Formats: sequence, C-alpha cells, structure tokens
Amino acid sequence: VIQFSDPEHSGVVSGLTALTAEGVQQLQAAIEGLTCSHLTRTDLGMLYTEQLIAADNSDRDKIMILVTDGQPDSKKQASGSML
Repeated sequence: VIQFSDPEHSGVVSGLTALTAEGVQQLQAAIEGLTCSHLTRTDLGMLYTEQLIAADNSDRDKIMILVTDGQPDSKKQASGSML
C-alpha cells in the first residue's frame, strides 16, 4: 500500500504482502490508516511502486492496483510526464 498525496504524506505504508489471512489483515489495517491531504500525486505513487517492485527479488508475481480520484493536481501530471 502506497500513499501518494503531497510529498510529506507520500510513501510506502505497507510493503509487498503475501495474500494470506494475516497478509490481508495487514493490508486492511494499512488502507484504513491512510490519510488525505486533498492532493493527488500519482507521479509519486508510481515512483514508490517502481522502487518497491525493483527491490523485490522474489519470483512472486507483482501486481499494482491504482486507486485515485483521477484528478491531477498539476499540468505536469496531466501531460503524462509523471516519471
């Protein structure tokens, strides 16, 4: 789970997690603990995701699910030059 709001409120909240009963509980707690600062920094979310996946050397499949309000907060994000 990666939070991507303003730079002060962005980062990895919960790393890659196995989908076991315990893992699901950890993910639910991480999601419930997310906060909102009314910004959408999708570029930061993608950057943190890329770093997290690149650091994992396991053979497990990596899946990213992006949940956002869909409203970019800058022209840079809207133009597609996020990374």
